[in-house]
Amino acid sequence: MAKVIVLASGADADAVNAALEAASLDFEVVEPTASNLLHIVIGMVGDEPKEEEEPKEPKEPKEEPSEEESTPEDVPSEEVQESLGMIRVNGELMRAVKKNSRDSFLNVNTLIAGPKTSYIVNESTFSFWPADVANPMQRVLVEHETHKVSVEVHVRNTTRAEPYITIGADLASLFPTK
Repeated sequence: MAKVIVLASGADADAVNAALEAASLDFEVVEPTASNLLHIVIGMVGDEPKEEEEPKEPKEPKEEPSEEESTPEDVPSEEVQESLGMIRVNGELMRAVKKNSRDSFLNVNTLIAGPKTSYIVNESTFSFWPADVANPMQRVLVEHETHKVSVEVHVRNTTRAEPYITIGADLASLFPTK
């Protein structure tokens, strides 16, 4: 059986001594000082060798689709009018796709919905407190060329490899027709 080590001082140490002696256990009562705590923690680190993992196969680089071929997987293709290129949303560069819709949507890979909702875009994490947890919306800064606008967009999950934004009528003015 392993030795029991108890951190206690004063009356607590006396009570522990009495109880563990009555149980005939191998024990030691130690004063709860920083050096004793460090000594105990270092003693908990095992010297057991870790099992070696099998080497992982290198991933083959996947080909990026061109802008003309790229349509989001979770948006029906008949609703997508055109790819609008790359824009910045809250400082993060992402692809923009125009859609026949009144509202715009921020499509992210990782969305953790709740009273405090969080999502990840590229290497940045954004958190906010949505009014409606089932349909989270956040105010974002959208930048295209020299135009900037702050607008509330719906945030939702996507199955696509990269985050993107679907541009609805509320952001259409950022993209003048040619």
